[in-house]
Amino acid sequence: MKNLGYRYFAYVARMALVEYDERYVEHNEDENTGSYYMEDWFDTEDEAVTFVKAEMADYIDHELDGKGYKVIRTRHGLDTIEYCDGTVERHYVDEDGEVIDYGDDPSTEHYYKDGFYECSLPDEVCSKADRIMRGYHDFLDYQSDCYGSLADELDEEEE
Repeated sequence: MKNLGYRYFAYVARMALVEYDERYVEHNEDENTGSYYMEDWFDTEDEAVTFVKAEMADYIDHELDGKGYKVIRTRHGLDTIEYCDGTVERHYVDEDGEVIDYGDDPSTEHYYKDGFYECSLPDEVCSKADRIMRGYHDFLDYQSDCYGSLADELDEEEE
């Protein structure tokens, strides 16, 4: 009989909210490469969570100016917002590392209900982006003469 157990897959994904059809949509910047920005397998959940937190902190410090997000100003439309997500998945595997149960189905006994997920994008930035998007729609529907820029609004706060 094979030795069965859990393994933890931890990864950090580079994400962005980008304009698509005049709306913000979430885009995984790494999806074209077939792998995540940083990823690894671990024997314990604690090791996996520690890895994700450390890699997210490093990415935030070096790529996102230490804020957890970066707003890329566009000439027209909605500004792009870059950020990162960190996730730990638990998989039920055999001794050869073959996944038997991905832990993502609530009807199975190996469901990973309390999995780890963290997003570097603050809720208040999401709220402001939603407000800017509504203003942009008003502008497109001729209900407003102009629309705001998320980059401008966030710059005003820092002053």
